[in-house]
Amino acid sequence: MPSYVYLCCQGNLIGVTVITV
Repeated sequence: MPSYVYLCCQGNLIGVTVITV
């Protein structure tokens, strides 16, 4: 089960989501 980091940029908001499949 690979896991990867998803970077989401919304305006001045930077969120990092770690998804484990």
